[in-house]
Order: sequence, then C-alpha cells, then structure tokens
Amino acid sequence: MENSKFIKIIDWAKSQLQKDVIVSKELHGDRSDVFRLSTPDDNYFLKIGSDFTKEYERLVWLKDRLPVPKVIAFRKIEGRDVLLLSEMKGKNLKVLSKEWRAEKVVSNQRRKYPTSFPFCNSERKLSVT
Repeated sequence: MENSKFIKIIDWAKSQLQKDVIVSKELHGDRSDVFRLSTPDDNYFLKIGSDFTKEYERLVWLKDRLPVPKVIAFRKIEGRDVLLLSEMKGKNLKVLSKEWRAEKVVSNQRRKYPTSFPFCNSERKLSVT
C-alpha cells in the first residue's frame, strides 16, 4: 500500500483534526502527494512534499482577502513539508485547468473577486494579457 510510507504523517494529521477520519489518495498534486481526509462533518486535504513554505505564507496572507483553503496546520515531518488544508467547495482548479486555459480561469476569478493587492508579499507575479 502506497500510503504506508506516510503513516506517521497521516497519523499526525488525524491528531490535528481530532475526529474520525477516512483517508484516500488523491490523483492531484504535481509536486506532492495529496490525501483527502474525510470526517463526518468536513473534508480536508493533506499535502506532503517539499518547499511549501511560500504556499503556506500566501494562503495565510490571502485568507481574509480571497476565498482560499484554511490552513489547519503546517510543519516539517521526516524531512517533508506537510500542509493540512480545509476543503473548498467547487471544482478543483487542476481539473478546471484541463477544460479552460489559464487566462480564462484567472479572468473568471477576477470578475468574481474584483480586488487588487498592491502590498502582496508574493515574489511571483502572474501576468495575463
């Protein structure tokens, strides 16, 4: 079972949620392993990989500005970055990106959430023409 190499990390995530959890491997995750953690009330995602610090910082910064997953916990375990996130309702952007070009996704989000971030601390800028 592929999940066996992540048992310690999955157990840590379960302890953070303090609920009965059903774990399933997700097919998403280009640079990471992703697990869905389903509880009786909600779903969560556990991302295991490397270099999640910037993603964590961006999610924390965006939390009161745009709808983004809530960071439940973030830490390094067994040399891996581990990010536990709440599930957001809607269509997965990874799936949507296969149906729409990136520019259409960004344009749609800009119409839905018109805002600017002049003080965004992100080093990366997305330019859409």
